[in-house]
Amino acid sequence: MAGNDKTVELLLNEIRNTQEKLKRAELKKAAVSIDKAAFQSFFESHPGRYVMYGLLCVTVMVFDFIVNGRTMVWLARMLQTGPAFIATILTLVDGFLAIQASGIFDVKNPILMERSKRKWQIILWSLAFVKMIAYVVFVVMRSQIVNADTGQAVSTGYGKVAMMAIPQLIFIIVIYSLLHICGSGLWYFIGSGWYGIRSLQSGDPSSLRKVLHKHATDLKSHCKANQLDYEAIRNSYKDALDDSQVSK
Repeated sequence: MAGNDKTVELLLNEIRNTQEKLKRAELKKAAVSIDKAAFQSFFESHPGRYVMYGLLCVTVMVFDFIVNGRTMVWLARMLQTGPAFIATILTLVDGFLAIQASGIFDVKNPILMERSKRKWQIILWSLAFVKMIAYVVFVVMRSQIVNADTGQAVSTGYGKVAMMAIPQLIFIIVIYSLLHICGSGLWYFIGSGWYGIRSLQSGDPSSLRKVLHKHATDLKSHCKANQLDYEAIRNSYKDALDDSQVSK
């Protein structure tokens, strides 16, 4: 009976397709939920603190980008590329080191956590020290003027160099101090965003259930309007219609 009714065949195909989408969405959603629960287990203690750390770390990295653009101009010139490109790479490296220096990956093992923090904090502050030296060299070079008579570079004086360099050096220390403390919050933000995107990509089972129910309702209405035996159709097409969402 249904084989001669193209509307029934169309609705049955739509029901089958929606069921397949629903199964895939439920499997993906379950997998994301398991992975997200494992990720959030690292932040069970004081979750609000990690949110605050994340906000601080993101803000600091904006200023870090500005500092990198100023302190590494010489490197950009040497590599013949734009300061913004170098600043972006170095800011991402700083973010990576801040996360590692937080010891968040070993938070469930205090001994390993302390060891990891010590190792990565040394690397983080070594990079900060390199930047400070690079900036001092940059300031010294900028502070030199060329004598018009001799053609030689003459320094404008240590006092002026210090006045130019010290505020920036303090700024670098403040930035790296916050990166030292707040790296775990940055990882919390990155992970939360990643699982949010995965959850959106996995589909919405709730919406698909509504679509499935609508198709089933349309099929019942069509059968009733055209005096077709819905129960006979259901028995003949159990693969599509033997589903709790369809049979409501």
